Formats: sequence, structure tokens, C-alpha cells
Amino acid sequence: MKIVDEEHAVPVTLTAPNDFGYLLIAAEIGRWAGPFPWPSRSRRQALARAAEWCAELTHRDDVLEAVVFGGALRPPGRAPRCWPAPVPARPGTTSWS
Repeated sequence: MKIVDEEHAVPVTLTAPNDFGYLLIAAEIGRWAGPFPWPSRSRRQALARAAEWCAELTHRDDVLEAVVFGGALRPPGRAPRCWPAPVPARPGTTSWS
């Protein structure tokens, strides 16, 4: 991998992995307006339910932490269909619908 701005790159110090296990559950619910999520009842309900599950998990002795978060932006590189298609306006110009 080529480092573009090597003089400003911060060296990384690696540590030995711990013995904890990790579980990541992800869900993509609802529609998107470009990189932003549209308000969605099903998204709110899913987050509320996940928060309930995490609250239950935190009562277990073998669970250190349980966290729920909702994404505010779609990560880069996702499906290009989430962006509107360009619509030609006049010859020599472009506009987005």
C-alpha cells in the first residue's frame, strides 16, 4: 500500500489480542437519500428493540459491554443506486434530480 502523505502518517502500535469475544449485528432498514437515512418507523423500532436486548445482556456476568448505535451516514463505497441519476438540463449543462 502506498502512503500518500507519509510525513503526516501516525505510526501504529499493535497490542496482543485479548481473550474476549465480540459479536456484531448489523441491519440496514429503510430508504436512503444519498448518504442520509430517511426517517423510518421500522428503523426506530429495530433500534429500540436492539437497545432492549443490550439492556438484558448487560445484566449477564459474562458480558462486559453491550452497545447499540444508529448510523447517521451511509459508508462510502455503497451501492451507487442510492444516488440520484443525472438528468440532462440543457446542452452543455447538467443537473441532479
